[in-house]
Amino acid sequence: FLGENEYTVAYLDDEYAGFIRVQRNEIIEVSVLPQHRRKGVATALYNHVGRPNHSLFRTDEGNAWAHAVGGFIPNE
Repeated sequence: FLGENEYTVAYLDDEYAGFIRVQRNEIIEVSVLPQHRRKGVATALYNHVGRPNHSLFRTDEGNAWAHAVGGFIPNE
């Protein structure tokens, strides 16, 4: 179980690539730099933090990603 506002950061070849922020086992925010997108960074972060629930509030891009990686998706 992840506590309040847990941030996990990803690096590729010693370069910052992105992060995931989780609060009470729910994804609050995922961000990956444009040059590192479509490389599995967000999915690796999601798996690393224990596959928390997806947020009720998602962008279109976030919604597509949530469906791609699976897990609990609110309002589905």
